[in-house]
Amino acid sequence: MKLAFAQSSDIPRILEIMNYWLNVPSKESGFLFGVPFTEEELQLMIEEKAVFVARIEDEIQGYFLFDEVTRNETTQMNKNLLDKVYSKSLFGFEKEALIPRGSVAVAPDCQENISKDLMDFFKENYQGSKKAMFSIVAIDNPNIHVHIRNGVEVVLQDEKYYYVLYRLGKTKNK
Repeated sequence: MKLAFAQSSDIPRILEIMNYWLNVPSKESGFLFGVPFTEEELQLMIEEKAVFVARIEDEIQGYFLFDEVTRNETTQMNKNLLDKVYSKSLFGFEKEALIPRGSVAVAPDCQENISKDLMDFFKENYQGSKKAMFSIVAIDNPNIHVHIRNGVEVVLQDEKYYYVLYRLGKTKNK
């Protein structure tokens, strides 16, 4: 497996994986929700070095992205929810130190568990000044345990969402 920053030529495959999980007929294996990113939004994030991909035998099998720059509707919803639930005592630092959205997805036919590798690669290669990434996971997503295993902390939950935090900085034991 090769982990790398995404390139413009990767956008169609990223969208293919994203759209699969946004429209998956059965949510038993997990899902994404919200408004998909456009090609233009992905291009902007790629230029910001905010999209990472995992290739196995030269085919993209997964991606991780974080969004601080687009006006995507779901990113704006995350920002609004962060405004609603934020407290310094809960998160441990100022709200401005948080990336407001992240997303990880793996091709449905990929047999390898690469989501943690993608998240670790992000953590190792992130060049910004933020201390953590905030995101939300739907309460009915059965893969919350995978997110937790990957290093995400559930800091709050309500009837609709888990509010999660992924702390940045170098990973241990690397």
